[in-house]
Parts: sequence; structure tokens; C-alpha cells
Amino acid sequence: MFTLHAYRAAAAVTATLTELSAIADQLALIQNNRIVPQVDKNLIFASGLSHTPLRLRLNSPSWRQYSAPHVRPLVDDNARTNGVRLANYLDDPLLCRALEEITIEGEQGSGAGADIYAGIALASGLPTPAPASRPFLIRGTSTTAATANAWSLLTMVWPDNLPNGMYAVVGLTAQSANARFARIIFEDQFERPGTPSIESLSEVSPQEHVGMSLGTFGRFSNNRMPNIEVLCAAADAAHVVFMNVARVG
Repeated sequence: MFTLHAYRAAAAVTATLTELSAIADQLALIQNNRIVPQVDKNLIFASGLSHTPLRLRLNSPSWRQYSAPHVRPLVDDNARTNGVRLANYLDDPLLCRALEEITIEGEQGSGAGADIYAGIALASGLPTPAPASRPFLIRGTSTTAATANAWSLLTMVWPDNLPNGMYAVVGLTAQSANARFARIIFEDQFERPGTPSIESLSEVSPQEHVGMSLGTFGRFSNNRMPNIEVLCAAADAAHVVFMNVARVG
């Protein structure tokens, strides 16, 4: 299991490396505007979004012994024709040492001050494998007004009633006009796995979030659907969520 955390730099100066600040998050200790893991964590993927993004790099005291890892590829909010992509570290996760601040710095080249967003997925170990049963896609919607640049809990409407049983989530897609990131809240699970969002349903979600390589996000019973929270760049009240789920009991 993993948790998605987010950072943002407001109106970053063009072509200047700017430090991003961690978005307020009840699941993490934030110190000096940086996430501070309480135990060793594996960073399994990262995502950077901006208008004309030039670079995004990660930093911590341990990483500086060699070189601050750069995040590639990045997502250009001006032209998402290539879809939303991740820097995938699943095969060789970056070790985040306990009590070391995780710094993220970004640079954009849009010609005007533009916000930069970043997301990092921190896991306690390697992903829990997806179940062997065949997954299927369910769709939900919400008209909850999301607050700009803060994690906002949605009131979801799931029109399909699932048969009685237990289900595993193995993929997530979230869309809204000003979307940046989304994550899932499961009952009795601390971790909140998530994904970079898409702004249009014609955009392509990261393959890792629809191809099950991230394993099981969490489990729920048919009468206890998981909750969804989103991070949007501006107020937004029209959300569409797709979850890949597989029956496990």
C-alpha cells in the first residue's frame, strides 16, 4: 500500500528553480513545508505538472550524497495530448530515510508565473500484488465543491449496486476541469493511494493506474464504498471517478 502526497509552488518565477511547499495533509508530518517520513519509506512514483514544465527534482540529505533525483517525464498542462505520465520507480524505489525532509523543486518556462504541482507516492514496502480475479471498471460522480489547492473530500454517487462481497481496488482515474491529484480513503486503512488526475475524459491516465502494476490499493465491502478526495487548482464541482475493482470474497 502507498499514500500519495502533494506539493505546490504558487506562481513560480519563469525559468527559475523554485521550492514547492507540501499541501496540508493529516497523514504526514510537515516541517519547513516539507514532508518528513516517520519511518523509512519507498518512493515508488512521482509526478510533476505545470505550464511548460522544464524540470522537477527531489532532494533529501541522503540523496545529496550523490545527486538529487530528477523527475522525468513531466506533464504539460498546456498540451496533454500525450496523456498523464509518471516517473516510475517501482523496479528500483527511492529510499526515503526516516526523519529526513523531502524537498521538491521545480522550474517552468511558460513565460508568466505559473503554479507547479508535484505528487509523490510513499510506500512502506513493495506493492501488494493485484488479485488474480478479473477486474472491472465502475464509475461514480460528485458535485461536491472542491477547495482550491487543498485536499477536498467528495460526496460520491455510485449508481451501480455491487453484489454482496469484498472487492479490491487495483486502479483509479479521476477527472475534473481543474484536477491535479486524487486519492482513495478506505475504512480501516491508514494509507491513501492516489493518482494524478485528468482534466478531460479524452485524456489518458497513467498506465500504472489502469494496468495493475501498482498492485492492490485497498479493499472494501459492497456496502462500504471507499471515499475519494481530490486536489484541484481552482474551485471545482463536477467530478468523475473510475475505479478498477476485482472481487476477492
